[in-house]
Amino acid sequence: MPPLNVCVYGSSSSRTPERYLAAARDLGGLLARRGDLCINGAGANGVMGALNSAIRAAGGRVRGVCHERFVDGAIDALFTGAAGMELVVARGTDLSARKRALACDADCIVALPGGPGTWDELWEAAALRQIGFESAAPVCVVNVDGYYDGFGTMLARAHADGILHKPPSEFLFFARDAAEALAWCEARVRERSVPSSIVGEWRGFARLRTEWRGFAFGVIVGALLAMRASRSASSSR
Repeated sequence: MPPLNVCVYGSSSSRTPERYLAAARDLGGLLARRGDLCINGAGANGVMGALNSAIRAAGGRVRGVCHERFVDGAIDALFTGAAGMELVVARGTDLSARKRALACDADCIVALPGGPGTWDELWEAAALRQIGFESAAPVCVVNVDGYYDGFGTMLARAHADGILHKPPSEFLFFARDAAEALAWCEARVRERSVPSSIVGEWRGFARLRTEWRGFAFGVIVGALLAMRASRSASSSR
């Protein structure tokens, strides 16, 4: 399978616990070894910083999308002087343009632990899947130390109360670690790449089968009518 464009959301806080940073480094190492492009918020601290530093150290590829008001010396330094490190500066009076730039080329989306900004990005992506935008990228979270258990509880309650359009498992996957997250993403991307050809062929076959049945039925009816007419003619003689 060709390399994926993996969009990753997560904390940019310098106070992010080490266990979350470790998960980010694991994900970054895997992405670099696989040759995937990691698209993220370009942070130099927190989960984002750990992810980007790990990918850079392993010679991987990152497209960091940062709003102009947050670009600083640390981010400039992280994205300067290494092949494969691309910094995209978004502008505007809010983060809408930045969010579109993050998600527009993504084959899949992975969320690591983060705060309200991460949750906003995650829920928007999951919502698109939940309400039927099938072109939206598959979404999963890396549930480090049960960080996203609360989200799972909320979704289960909403599903039980009949609020959701789909079961939670159909639009948001909870992975135990980075390896499981990427394996799930790869499987979903592969599934999305198959139906366009196979489904088209199946529909063509089904249409041909229907037309053949109609033709065969017509032949049989015509033969029966001809036999009946022949018998009628014989009896009249």
